[in-house]
Amino acid sequence: MTNSNENLSNENFWKKSGDEYFKHEKYEEAIKCYQKAVDIDPNYAAAWNNLGFAFFKLGRIEDAKKCKDKIKAIQERSSDFDKRAEQRNTPAIEHPQPVPVEKPLIVTRAPYNHNYLLIGLFIAGIICLFIPPIGYLFIIPIVIASAYFVFKDAQEIGAGQAPRSWSPLILGLFVFLFWIIALPIYILMRRSIFNKGLSYPPSGSVSTAFEIGGLKTAFIAIGGVIVLLIIAVAVATFVFGITGTSDNKVPQSNELPSFTFDSNLARDYVVIKSEDISIKALDKPLSMYSSSELTNLPMNIRMTYRVVVPMDISEEELKATFIKIVADITKTNQDIDEISIYAYDRKENVDGPYTFGMCEWCPNGEWAGVTSTIARTNDRSNYEFVFDIREKVGNIEQGNVPSQRDFEISNELEQTLLNYPTMSEDSVKEKICRKYGITTQELDGIYSKVIAYKYW
Repeated sequence: MTNSNENLSNENFWKKSGDEYFKHEKYEEAIKCYQKAVDIDPNYAAAWNNLGFAFFKLGRIEDAKKCKDKIKAIQERSSDFDKRAEQRNTPAIEHPQPVPVEKPLIVTRAPYNHNYLLIGLFIAGIICLFIPPIGYLFIIPIVIASAYFVFKDAQEIGAGQAPRSWSPLILGLFVFLFWIIALPIYILMRRSIFNKGLSYPPSGSVSTAFEIGGLKTAFIAIGGVIVLLIIAVAVATFVFGITGTSDNKVPQSNELPSFTFDSNLARDYVVIKSEDISIKALDKPLSMYSSSELTNLPMNIRMTYRVVVPMDISEEELKATFIKIVADITKTNQDIDEISIYAYDRKENVDGPYTFGMCEWCPNGEWAGVTSTIARTNDRSNYEFVFDIREKVGNIEQGNVPSQRDFEISNELEQTLLNYPTMSEDSVKEKICRKYGITTQELDGIYSKVIAYKYW
């Protein structure tokens, strides 16, 4: 360009300058140049034509109509529009476009409608975030579907047609990478995108400042997948770390607890009954926890076992047998935090107090001493055995052992007293004596012998 007065007063100079700006999509600057040209020559139809098209590109439809009207007026005054252009030797833009004012694009596009599919996908994704862990399995498919349907929807409503606007591809990628923020923003801005697209014709070849090539798209997509996976793992780790139940144990190692005992002393045993009496692993009094804290506490998994051992077992043999039972149990289930065992000489007695002894295996020998840390890690380093053995174990003389009939009579006496609480004790005893053909004194002696044997 030249700054000479000759050029500044030449309408062709200003039109050519406007054409250069127009080719680079700098429509505001092009309009200024075209206006200079028509100011110098008000009958310059080619400049008016290109000025109207620049107005149209910026959505200034009314201004474009005025340019169209001006061209018609010039044509009415001169029937030789093409000849004037040749005389000036300054043709319009290489394929001059008429100003499409009379049938603007807005009349061909469907009216605005809400996209309820995108709204539904966003609501479904939010719901899935609050349903761990199953809900997390659906998050990634929902994000991918949202990005795809945003891309298709943006194409339909004219995104990317206006200058310096975001293309459908970019909108889809942003939703894919930043779904929880980008999708609701797109839904809220959708009407604005639609209205802006009304002013511009469909532009399959129109490039915007945000178009990207295929290779770059692939890199962005791959990067997006990686970022999304990292975010998903981080969210899952955080959520499960806070709300995961402690039933999911995290052992410190795969090693079994070690037990020291003489396996040669251990006798045979039979487990008659087992019971799960698990509770929450507490670090402080129960009343000091909130409901949510209690929900997140791990379980103190503890079991009781009622076993029958040989009648002639000794005290050392019974202790060795107790340890062997714990070793056998923890070998099959390392998550058990506390074990109590009750030993009997007869399976008929397992519903009552232990007759031979009991054993507890627990942290520092303190029952219910399992903390939340121990429950989560299965740390057994401070576990101890506590024994309570009856004095008779290993000291039973055959003459002091009640017979099977003695146990039967004693059990029936106890059951009858329980089942008939309105009957007097004397009436119950008379009934038992008649059934077994014994006297009241014999019944008392049998019952005393059995009780002494059981609990001595």
